[in-house]
Amino acid sequence: MSLSNFISTRSTLVLLTNLLGLLLVTSCSHPPAPIQPGGPTPQAAVQESWRLLAAGDFDNLWKHALPTQDYLAMRTSWQAEHVIPQHLDTADRNAFAKAIKALTAKGAKSQLWTKFKPQLLAFRNKYRTRIPLMIGMAEPVLDTIIKRSTDLNSAQKKQARTAVKILVAWATRQDWSNPVQVQQTLNVVVDTARTLNMQTAEQLENLSYVQSMHVYSVLWDGLQRVLHIYGFSIDRVLGSAQIKVLSNDGNVAVVQTRFDLLGQTAVVDSTLIRQNKRWFDQQTLNRWQQTRTQLARAASVARAASVARAASVAPATLSLTPAHPGTPTPPTTARTVPASNGATGH
Repeated sequence: MSLSNFISTRSTLVLLTNLLGLLLVTSCSHPPAPIQPGGPTPQAAVQESWRLLAAGDFDNLWKHALPTQDYLAMRTSWQAEHVIPQHLDTADRNAFAKAIKALTAKGAKSQLWTKFKPQLLAFRNKYRTRIPLMIGMAEPVLDTIIKRSTDLNSAQKKQARTAVKILVAWATRQDWSNPVQVQQTLNVVVDTARTLNMQTAEQLENLSYVQSMHVYSVLWDGLQRVLHIYGFSIDRVLGSAQIKVLSNDGNVAVVQTRFDLLGQTAVVDSTLIRQNKRWFDQQTLNRWQQTRTQLARAASVARAASVARAASVAPATLSLTPAHPGTPTPPTTARTVPASNGATGH
């Protein structure tokens, strides 16, 4: 698991439970206090994590979710390791630049809609009745992922299946090709692209940690706006949260949050552990430790490969010495030993 996977891509099930959790947090009306690692109580730790997610404050989310030394290590690893693979060819890079230019041009909203509307209407006439069926096919696939997941216990699997059922039912009811809503969504995409203020793929590939957190925040804000267009109001979900501690033995606690999700009750359970008098999400800490171990192993392999490559190209010099004392020494002969196929580091 790379650091980028740890931060950007967790398992589908874990992403789902985190998404449901973040929908439950209301904004603070007073100036925020400095972010502390963990929480003073299990309930406070969970609430703060969800508040930061809801606000799209991803840097402070990780600062809160990890002990200080782990947070600093994560940032250092990010700077060293988190770079989007630079595999785009020239055609891809040109296409990216062209798309961004179109999205950020003056009058982009009206121009893009004029161009896109005929294509949308043709798509709508052909696929409108098929879209709900296609979305419905996702439910058994997600159920299978839930069943096979090693990240969730039996109770969490049941909670995840309930949430999937609610969300899939909502998605199948939406008219995703409705011209009015699609135009509104297009406007959000334009606004988001302008806020990101990127013109080239190279800019995306060379984001620093801080810049990446900003990009995540902008994208999250755009997603919230799009969900609102289709009737999924995050603000409406936030006010329904009922959070309570199910158990707490002083070192391990289970916190449950019940809330109204699109008219039905959904539940999220979180297990927290106590470290240095602060409470942290156990699953997040476990994943970070796994990631840290794998990063260290990858760094070790990379160093070994680098040494092997250096050795494969270094000349091996063989000197001919005189057979008997007093015999004139012949000129030194250098012979370069070709690199073997097994020392290329691949």
